[in-house]
Amino acid sequence: MSNLNLLLLNNYIFFKLSLRELRGSFNEFKIVITSIFLGVFIISAVGSLSENLKSEINKKRTELIGGKFELSTTYQAFPQNIIEWLKVNGQTSQIVELRTMLASNENSQIKRRLVELKAVDSNWPLIGNAETLPNLSLEELLIDSEGVHGVLIDKSLKKQLDIDIGDLLYLGNISIKINGLIEKEPDRMLSFATFGSRLLITNKALNESGLVIPGSLVKHKIKFIPSDKKINLSRLNQLIKGTNITIRGIENSTNNFNNFIEKTSLFISLVGLIALLISGIGISNGVKGYLIKKIKNIAVLKSLGGRNSQVFTIYFFQIMIIFLASIIPALLAGASVPFLLSPLISSNLINLFEPSIFVKPLIISFSFGMIVCILFTIIPISQTYEIKPIQLLRLSANNNLISYSKKIKFLILTLVCLLCFLITNLTNDLKLSFYIFASILISFFILQVLTSLFFKFFKIIKFKTGSSIEIVRNSILVRNSFAKPIVISFSVGLILLITLNIIQESLGKKITNTLNQEAPNNFLIDIQPNQIKEINLMASNSNGNINLNAQPMLRGRITEINNVKVESLVINKDVQWVLKRDRAFSWTNELPQGTELLSGKWWPHDYNGPLLVSIGHKIAKGLNINIGDKITFNILGRNFEAKVFNTREIVWENMNINFIFILSKSNIKNAPHTWIATTKSKNKIENNNFIKNIVTQFSNISTISIEESYKAIKSILNLLIIIINSITLVTLLSGFIVLTGILEVSKKDKLYEVAVFKILGATFKKITNLWLLEYLIIGLVSSIISLLVGLGLSFIVVNYVFNIDMHIDYTRLLILLLLIPVSIVVFSYIKTIKLIVSKPLNILREYF
Repeated sequence: MSNLNLLLLNNYIFFKLSLRELRGSFNEFKIVITSIFLGVFIISAVGSLSENLKSEINKKRTELIGGKFELSTTYQAFPQNIIEWLKVNGQTSQIVELRTMLASNENSQIKRRLVELKAVDSNWPLIGNAETLPNLSLEELLIDSEGVHGVLIDKSLKKQLDIDIGDLLYLGNISIKINGLIEKEPDRMLSFATFGSRLLITNKALNESGLVIPGSLVKHKIKFIPSDKKINLSRLNQLIKGTNITIRGIENSTNNFNNFIEKTSLFISLVGLIALLISGIGISNGVKGYLIKKIKNIAVLKSLGGRNSQVFTIYFFQIMIIFLASIIPALLAGASVPFLLSPLISSNLINLFEPSIFVKPLIISFSFGMIVCILFTIIPISQTYEIKPIQLLRLSANNNLISYSKKIKFLILTLVCLLCFLITNLTNDLKLSFYIFASILISFFILQVLTSLFFKFFKIIKFKTGSSIEIVRNSILVRNSFAKPIVISFSVGLILLITLNIIQESLGKKITNTLNQEAPNNFLIDIQPNQIKEINLMASNSNGNINLNAQPMLRGRITEINNVKVESLVINKDVQWVLKRDRAFSWTNELPQGTELLSGKWWPHDYNGPLLVSIGHKIAKGLNINIGDKITFNILGRNFEAKVFNTREIVWENMNINFIFILSKSNIKNAPHTWIATTKSKNKIENNNFIKNIVTQFSNISTISIEESYKAIKSILNLLIIIINSITLVTLLSGFIVLTGILEVSKKDKLYEVAVFKILGATFKKITNLWLLEYLIIGLVSSIISLLVGLGLSFIVVNYVFNIDMHIDYTRLLILLLLIPVSIVVFSYIKTIKLIVSKPLNILREYF
């Protein structure tokens, strides 16, 4: 018989022995099964959902973009020659988008709301179908009847203005009638920068409304499906050369959304991995408890001539069987999540979402689970390695091997390397993977050091001999005590909860203080140059109660820096967004109020020379721009070169008018442009009346309430915090899994303690108080360590990431700190009450 066949036969025999011994023992592995299932389920569920979303979005990119290509331009309409060329060479649909105010007059009460207006032609949509209520054609719903244009609104606008189908509304200079509701808009991508609800009208209605004025912030789009497959992005770029038109193809149409999905999935997957690593302690204790109960079986195997390696193999096979029994349901449950969420996704995110099973996230989840399982069980199993039967017979929950064989050490090192490889595969970023792995190792190291320091400090404190606290201390500090694993397991989750709650409180305070002190009340946009004088006069007539800050605004794109095309520049990733789209800028010769220059100086107020530019300091640093460098802007199809004259601090958080670029006065002021303004008043009623008068008198002007915007931001932030807190609770659940495993493993030793205490005359109350005090101290140590680390982590994040002052809700913090000690005490008491009432004689007969 060949060596291979002999090896297979031996392994088959060991596998058969493993199965036989496992019969009736699955109940012993409930902690191990729960631990593995929890972490693997989270990683597989998130991975499967992420792959499904990206796959569906990629499959429906053409529908989401509304064609194969989308051409867009701001301010100016498309040149007629480009429109004609596109029509000749394929199918087109022309769309205009802008933000404007919509008014309703219900019972003589005028209500206004900022809306995202979309004007379409008769060809829209080129791909897909718009679903409406009632289910009629767009031609019927958007019909012009006796001078009143039909429009469609979405359900959110219906609720905001308390309007319904058949109601009349006012848009600019025209009256419009609601003929239906938008159920599905095929080419509307999910956006996190949407300020209003959708209003769908025809291009004809928009032209008659008078809202499109030269300089208005209007985006013109053409959806294009070429009839010739040879027409590609390169050919279209040649067509638009020298214009300010941008093109988006299906290849890059969903990059931002895919990036958001990937980052969110990565975060949740890492939480799952951390939960799996914490649960690894529970896995280790569960296996250890199982082996303690199998001491006699191991002794018999060795007495019959079984070698250490053979015994190791038998129990390793058992763990692998348990692993498969745990992970297969976890993988099936994770893969089913996209199918379970399919109705929700179809109704809110992707129309007709069709989930599938993807192998990659399941393989990654399986690999993570297997590595963690082997990593945390190899040491307990190796306790049976090279030990004599007589030693095994004396093994208890508190015995550990001091050293391990070279093979075991090599296997552990290999598993750690594989874990690093999987994290790298999960992030697709070597640098980020290094930071993640290093952070995990450093975090656990800090927790280990702090825990050890606390217990050493507890050891040197002198207590009265024979007192309850001294007995508890000796129990906690006994060699190989389970106190440290409990502290570390619960501290991870509590640190995250403390940190997140401090961040939430600090951001909430910042938002409130900004609203009350720094931020303006409203923004006014799309103000025409011929209107600004009258608006300033209206503000001045308010007896100084309305502080109006108005500045001219135009949009342009950076095309070159120091005569180098932006496509060829190597810049910081954090500022790449500045070069990707048109950016708003202003011009003035006066130093804006409250501006702090960080380099250079401001140009003279009577300056009339070559174009100069002031740029935000951090942006300049990210773009590698210095004083004296040249920046070329493309504005309305013309190139302007400006010399960098200074850099300044930009404080985005105060919500005032902040331009990245401010130019010196030049002939640019003669280009079609609009003004933007903010209003601020201590009297909110007077401010609201002022805004009402402005939008009533000037129908083209739109207003954005800063308070409402902040409320929306805060609600999104709170929702995000709730989701993260919910995920963080998974790590606390892992802590309870670890505690359950430890209570199971130490059951025999605790029973022995009960027997000894009762023989020595201890009452039920005395033993109960001792055990409750022991777990209360362990819980308090967890809370203190979590508090120290959580405060330190919060300070770093709040001050150096968000750059705001740290605020603490002490009531909520106290509740969080008491959460773990109380939970541990109650949970351990429920689990151990049966042990305390056990009779000493029965304990000694059954176990000893």
